[in-house]
Amino acid sequence: MKAHGSAEAARQECPAGGIPAVLRLVTGEREGRVLHLTERSARVRLANPPAGGAPVLLCWRRREVSSRVVWSTGDMCELAFEKPIPRSELFDAPGGAARPRPAAGLGNIPLGQKRQVRRG
Repeated sequence: MKAHGSAEAARQECPAGGIPAVLRLVTGEREGRVLHLTERSARVRLANPPAGGAPVLLCWRRREVSSRVVWSTGDMCELAFEKPIPRSELFDAPGGAARPRPAAGLGNIPLGQKRQVRRG
């Protein structure tokens, strides 16, 4: 799948083992795990993934997103969402990826000050 600018930068690694999910297809439901998630797509691991081009309703953590299978191989498939989901849903999902924090740098470390020790 071609990169979508900032959407690829927002790709989130899901917790180890992925997030439990259900793919609803015309032929029935299949259980799997979301491994990667962006505003525009998701990578899902499941037994017998649907064929490329199949319409899918991806359901995870009380969310449902209409999507289409971009590719599938082995035990994985990539889903492209019909409409991008808000970035806040990537970060604020219960147990989901943590909100990114700025790295420590000289600009955000107070120099010449001793650390305060918290007591009691």
